[in-house]
Amino acid sequence: MSKSPYEEGEDAELLVEQLLRQEGWFTTPARTQRIATDSAPMFDGRSEKIVMPDVYAMRSGQAVWCEVKQFEKPVFTRKRDQEEHGVRSRKFKEYKRTARTSGLPTYLFVFEEQSGDLLVADVLNLTGLPPISRDACLAHYGELVTYFDKREFEQVRLKNAHVPPGFGHSVELDTGDRLNNILQ
Repeated sequence: MSKSPYEEGEDAELLVEQLLRQEGWFTTPARTQRIATDSAPMFDGRSEKIVMPDVYAMRSGQAVWCEVKQFEKPVFTRKRDQEEHGVRSRKFKEYKRTARTSGLPTYLFVFEEQSGDLLVADVLNLTGLPPISRDACLAHYGELVTYFDKREFEQVRLKNAHVPPGFGHSVELDTGDRLNNILQ
């Protein structure tokens, strides 16, 4: 039985939630609402909606939104000579809108299955790049994707305590910066 689109990145979401809690944050996942409604959770406004990021976290007077993606590995883009990760453009616009509307930092976490790296960047600091071929992108994904140079992300230092029980992937341990240093 294959996983639903909402279950695909659940391992990475659980990793980020465990990491945040182990580092002293309180979390609430959007996943609980997503499962109940079988759709992305939304902020409802007077005449419009905004997609809710995967995790809300708070501690000691701070609060952040966290969107979590899980990819096998970055894609090497020859034309730009760099490794990249991509997010559907309309969703990326929603994450930036959440940051601006809420006034809270909104972070994009990327878990790379092949390397075991957990990467993070503030969505408002990411330089979104267009697809190399608009037509090929539309044909493959059915919509446009915004790409990001992997070097714009910081690697999060993971410890064994950050990895949830039964986590189905290897992780890179003791490399990168502490999460609380990055989320300042």
